[in-house]
Amino acid sequence: SSACKKIVKRSRRIRRTAKCGAARKGQITRSIAQRLVRKRTQILKSLIPGGEFMNEVCLIEETLDYITSLRVQVDVMRSLASASARASEPHN
Repeated sequence: SSACKKIVKRSRRIRRTAKCGAARKGQITRSIAQRLVRKRTQILKSLIPGGEFMNEVCLIEETLDYITSLRVQVDVMRSLASASARASEPHN
């Protein structure tokens, strides 16, 4: 009947609109994520020595090396501070 055909057409239109809305929402989400990644990459490039001249893959590798280097420096400083504190303690 014609009433059934109208209902089917309407439901198809609603589904099509919902799909377009979901696709648009996905595009917006992707766009926001890309902007966020670009912004954070720029920040990372400014923190890593020489980072502004690196591509993303080199930047990640250099960042890992830099963090490891900083961690070793902190460990050395802690050891020196601890040794200095022990040396300045009064001997009994």
